[in-house]
Amino acid sequence: MYDLPLRAPGKICSAVAPDSLTSIEQFTGHLERCLIHQNAIGFHSSCQLAAVYTVDLDEAVELSRDDLKELVITALGKTLCRHPVLGTTLRDADSARPTWKRLEHVDFRRIVQFVDVDYQSNIEELMEAEHQRYLRPTEDLPLWHCLVFIPHMTEFLTPMSFVMSFSFHRVVGDGYSAVYFHQTFLEATNLLLSTGDRVGGLKLTANQDVQVPHLTLVPHLEESMALPLTPWFLLSKIFKWFSASLYAPADTVAWSGPPIRSIEEQPPASHVRAFQLSRKEVARILSVTRQNQTTVTALITVLTARQLARLYGPAHSRFIGSVPFSLRKFLRNHKPGEMGLFTGVAEVSFCSDNSRLQGYIPCGSSITPTRESLAEDGVLWNSVRACGKIIHERSKSNVNLSNGLMKFIGDFRPMFSRLVGSRRRHAFCVTNLGAVDGGLVSQSQGVPKTSAAFDRLLFSVGMSAISDPYTVCLASVAGGYMTVTLNWDEGVVAESDALSLLRGLEQDLNAIAMATKEQCTEKF
Repeated sequence: MYDLPLRAPGKICSAVAPDSLTSIEQFTGHLERCLIHQNAIGFHSSCQLAAVYTVDLDEAVELSRDDLKELVITALGKTLCRHPVLGTTLRDADSARPTWKRLEHVDFRRIVQFVDVDYQSNIEELMEAEHQRYLRPTEDLPLWHCLVFIPHMTEFLTPMSFVMSFSFHRVVGDGYSAVYFHQTFLEATNLLLSTGDRVGGLKLTANQDVQVPHLTLVPHLEESMALPLTPWFLLSKIFKWFSASLYAPADTVAWSGPPIRSIEEQPPASHVRAFQLSRKEVARILSVTRQNQTTVTALITVLTARQLARLYGPAHSRFIGSVPFSLRKFLRNHKPGEMGLFTGVAEVSFCSDNSRLQGYIPCGSSITPTRESLAEDGVLWNSVRACGKIIHERSKSNVNLSNGLMKFIGDFRPMFSRLVGSRRRHAFCVTNLGAVDGGLVSQSQGVPKTSAAFDRLLFSVGMSAISDPYTVCLASVAGGYMTVTLNWDEGVVAESDALSLLRGLEQDLNAIAMATKEQCTEKF
């Protein structure tokens, strides 16, 4: 028996045998195939989004640790039934024509792990260990799993709390998809809590083995939007490729880390560290960025470039950053909250010397930053506005996106293999999930006493052999915290440099928040 086609309406309309497929677009898109092949040859790439949940309980309701585990499993079952990609795996992942395969069922005992921790446990280190797990597609498991951290003595505390980390293969979705996973789980959890009909506990029947519903997959990027390329753009890419092939002198002042190494020489090993900003600090930072007519993403991008200039200058003075952005606003016939892979990338070039190269944004600083100097630094805010403008201009159009070039590549595996020994394109990446609704606003407006919410998120991108040396991830919860996470790969940069970068970002953001005198009362 053959699997039914999984994609939503479009090119696939009938059930066909796998060996009779004539178009790869029937199952996987170009961007999906790129990430599948990257993972298939060992250039690992995974993501995690952890949320810190609290469950407020009515006085008449008791929730034991076993009840909590049962609640989590049941809510995950409902979440799986809402998002088709959670019930799938890949067939022939290490081939030129990988396809999706719908699973008959998902055994949560194999993909959901409960871990007892104390309140001093370092969640970052636990997530770091999770990144080392290679998400290789198998015939009977989906491309994701969850770690649920439950503190000791939880059953004696009100409200109860736990942390759930959703870890997934990059082909499952983008950062917003991980947000939708947690929001669906939260909605399911609150539905279960609101319908509990036994005082002193919940009457749940957590099914550890969930039947996968026959839902059509959300159309992939290339099925969902046009990706037009202008002749001038194509000619410029061809010219750049020929120039690099004939004569490509090394730019000794540009920094992008060491050359790409083979997985045999240096298997990817991700590291995760983070810091948090309170709601008040975030509100102040948001206020000052708006006063300067720019964004938090642009501010973090410039501050990261400045830190790199301090770390690697004066020998290196040029840095290229990548900033992923969502393409969801261009999608056709998509519903809000659907999981999928819909991202593009903006490139921002920085220079810390006085050469004033065209197209480069200044990232140098001749003074040791203080609260007042950062808040009133005209050069800094000019750079932040210029960075924000580049990101805005690139993200407002679907024309000439690098995604559109992927259709000219049939098999990404040889291309990735040829990258070994070559220079990395970017010095760093900054990715921002924005302000996410974690249910805190609803709680403050009055909801049933027994309800759940999350007040902080920790977003982490596992490194791969071809990753940028540093990845800075931002995630905020409306009415809660902002978490800034730094990812780096062992052997690519020194741990001391990474920690210095993270400390510098934390000090700069704290300084800007402290220097903003007005108390921002608007909700974030």
